[in-house]
Amino acid sequence: MESGSGIAKFVVSWLLIAALVAVGCGSSDSGQQDTSVLTDIASSDQMTNDSLPQDQLPQGDENSDLLVPSDVAQSDLLDLVEVLDADLFETLDLPDEAGDISIEEIDDIVPDDLDEDVALEFAYGEIQGSCGSIAAQLDSPEPSFFSNVYLFDDAPQFNPAHLSDGAKTRYNSENAGGSSMCSEVLSIQVLEECEGATLYKMETEVLYDVLGDITDYVVLINGEKVGVSVTRAYKGPFVDEYTATDATELLEKKLTSIQESSANVSAEDRWVKQILHIWTLHEEWKDTVATAWESIDPSIKGNTIVLVTVENNSEFIVPDDCGLD
Repeated sequence: MESGSGIAKFVVSWLLIAALVAVGCGSSDSGQQDTSVLTDIASSDQMTNDSLPQDQLPQGDENSDLLVPSDVAQSDLLDLVEVLDADLFETLDLPDEAGDISIEEIDDIVPDDLDEDVALEFAYGEIQGSCGSIAAQLDSPEPSFFSNVYLFDDAPQFNPAHLSDGAKTRYNSENAGGSSMCSEVLSIQVLEECEGATLYKMETEVLYDVLGDITDYVVLINGEKVGVSVTRAYKGPFVDEYTATDATELLEKKLTSIQESSANVSAEDRWVKQILHIWTLHEEWKDTVATAWESIDPSIKGNTIVLVTVENNSEFIVPDDCGLD
């Protein structure tokens, strides 16, 4: 095998070494165990070839108690390695001419969508689902949709001491109106934790050339200004049904508002895109919003990034004070 990935070589080399140890780990003619293979194992990660030097391959005998029979020919072992290497290339979907790939580069081989199943620990608990996906969308002219779940630790009340810098700034500021303070605080928290965002300006600080709808805050992600509009898929404590019509009306209203604020923002604060961050307390409502999103007119979607976050194990987004008196 003259070519192939470093990962494939790493795996099959160890398979080959194990097989060769099995072939040659029995007693030698003099009654002494042959230790040449042990030396080869210790230095195997420094070898550039796919197999041990031929003059260091010990011969097995009938006393070997490992799984590989002692009469297996070296050519058969090499054929087996070739098959395993080919299967590994097919499984990882690597091109034949991939060349050497280090173990550290394995993340470039694993599909990005596998990250959807990863739960990440943060200040208030776990975030499950999309986390760290938004930065890659900032240069795209297309809209996009993501969702995650913030599984809050079982705590009796909200503790503002754990807030990140931008979220703490928002928490200690006056609200411009409505009862959205805590949902905005936790929105900043999520973006700072998941996307590496930093707060650039709050709602009352952003400049506009024309009066009209405004965004809730602006963050920096990878040095780019991003507007964020926060809302809730929530209909009160006694309503447990959320229909496609409800979700469509919410999306169309907020997306239209995003188009207006994006058109009116001053050059000094102009963002590259806006995020519509939707909070909900019900995971099935997230799916309802996702279904409604598919039916929205593309002209209304624009290039907006929609992020739906399910708040699980708490209801901090409901009261304006996050549940604190």
